[in-house]
Amino acid sequence: SEKEDMLRNRDRDNSWLLGDSGGFQIAKGVWPGRWADPTDKKSEQQREKVLKWQMGISTYGMTMDIPTWTYLDKEASEACGIKSYKDAVDATLFNNEFWMKSRGGDLKILNVLQGSNHTEADSWYDTMKKFCSDKYDRPFDGWGMGGQNMCDVHLLLKRIVTLHYDGLLQSGVHDVMHFLGTSKLEWACLLTDVQRAVRKYYNPTFMVTFDCASPFLATANGQVYTSNETPDRGKWTYRMLPSVDELKYATDTRTFKDATTQDGIFKVFEDSPLTDGLLVSDICTYKKGDRNKIGVPKVSAGEVELDKNDQPVLDAKGNQIVRKKDSTSWDSFSYAIQMGHNVWTHINAV
Repeated sequence: SEKEDMLRNRDRDNSWLLGDSGGFQIAKGVWPGRWADPTDKKSEQQREKVLKWQMGISTYGMTMDIPTWTYLDKEASEACGIKSYKDAVDATLFNNEFWMKSRGGDLKILNVLQGSNHTEADSWYDTMKKFCSDKYDRPFDGWGMGGQNMCDVHLLLKRIVTLHYDGLLQSGVHDVMHFLGTSKLEWACLLTDVQRAVRKYYNPTFMVTFDCASPFLATANGQVYTSNETPDRGKWTYRMLPSVDELKYATDTRTFKDATTQDGIFKVFEDSPLTDGLLVSDICTYKKGDRNKIGVPKVSAGEVELDKNDQPVLDAKGNQIVRKKDSTSWDSFSYAIQMGHNVWTHINAV
């Protein structure tokens, strides 16, 4: 579609893109199916859809792993049909075989490693490592670190040494190791050191990557990154706080930084290229009385909620509902600007 043009028609010689598989969605029950059953039609359709999507946009794609903690969530376990650790392993084995035989074009694949503790992680690795070996004409091209593998330094270093001695960290073959959902700033330093060491001693073309959703989740929860804090021998963090969202700022001519710091909303706000010169009214775009896209008027805290016909909204007992805080002053672009700011601030922190 046109909305995906910047991905599908990007300059592939000068860009790099990793496509996730959606194993997390399976584990959360968002993609229901009988994933432990190779004949299940829902699972089959989802596998085909995801791999086709990866081949359409990605440089590398992740195998469709079933995280080992899936069966511990009763609701998710019922939705996706994973009842045990063995179910998760067997379903992932089937998915890996599908990725191996069905991928096409230039798509490279990362073999995802899971496990909720050292024993499970070792067992999972021993089961899945064959997909990166010369057992296959075109083996998988690197590693995805999930579960305990992406948050346990001891396990990570042990795994890298094991990969080397198993011949599965070869230059030109296994060049990428991606860490799923890694957001701690301390790990940015650790993984940089790991990358440098592997390049020096094992594989000169090795690259570590990692991802996190924090900049987007923060905005969805009404928060914005205000500063990066890296104190000596202290806790490193990208500070995120509830952003400004009041109708009165729609007519305010101050910059976002000046308005939020002068009014005591933030003690400190560090601009990004997206907020440098941004007005607070660019975020708080709706003023009192303005109507949203479905015609409902904006009202201030302490006032009666109104419907699109300007009639009071009533609760189940027939009482008028009084707003506890202002109607949101944000529109869709308010979210987009702050997401962009958060992404830049997060990358800058790393």
